[in-house]
Amino acid sequence: MNKAKWLAVVCMTVCTGVASVNAQSADDPRGYISFNLGGQLQSHSFNTVSTPTIYGETAQISVPYEVKSGMLIDFSGTYRVWRKLEVGLGYSWFSNTDQKVLTAVIPNPLIVNSPRTATASTGDLSHSESALHLLFAWPFAVSSKFDVVAIVGPSFTHVTQDLVDTVTPVEGAPPFSTVSIGSVGVSSESAWATGVNVGFDAIYRITEKIGAGVLVRYVSGSVDLSTPSGTAVKVDTGGTQLGIGVRYRF
Repeated sequence: MNKAKWLAVVCMTVCTGVASVNAQSADDPRGYISFNLGGQLQSHSFNTVSTPTIYGETAQISVPYEVKSGMLIDFSGTYRVWRKLEVGLGYSWFSNTDQKVLTAVIPNPLIVNSPRTATASTGDLSHSESALHLLFAWPFAVSSKFDVVAIVGPSFTHVTQDLVDTVTPVEGAPPFSTVSIGSVGVSSESAWATGVNVGFDAIYRITEKIGAGVLVRYVSGSVDLSTPSGTAVKVDTGGTQLGIGVRYRF
């Protein structure tokens, strides 16, 4: 949130400074339509510990997760409602797939209180974020060809995350002093996160209507997902985002 607050202060300072010298004219756009391809640059990590019952005793499955940086797709549109203030909506989509190594502590089927430890790959674990952004934008002209749009607003992100649910133990020879993992069960959990988006869009006009832009934005948020053991785990969403694409000025 500190990054979001810092960017918000910068954006509002810039807007306030230019508003008095950048009065509305007939050439001002009524709004922008934007399409970007880019990346979500930050990674997030978290851990879960589940405690299923195996052989009548409590087992323990520990899994590290990491949501790495990856490709971002972003659409948005704004429309001028008062002086230079524009209001609009945006949509962004981000997904990531990762594999980790889990650690399982599994009871012995014959001897009580004699757990064994095994490790295994989690397989591909998917994470996705579909975000809706409410946009309050203030554009100003730096030159006859170059505009900068300061943007701020709330964001609502639907998060879907694969979580390890169960493991299937494969026993060694009696007296079962060793065990391995035969398969890993995965369930998908989802929830909504609420946060803020703040940033700016730098636009170079190629023609009167068409331009190329660079979007720099920070989106905050976190969500509590239910784990297989019935507890909740906090998963951070968003982060610093960078997009490059096409702008249509109308």
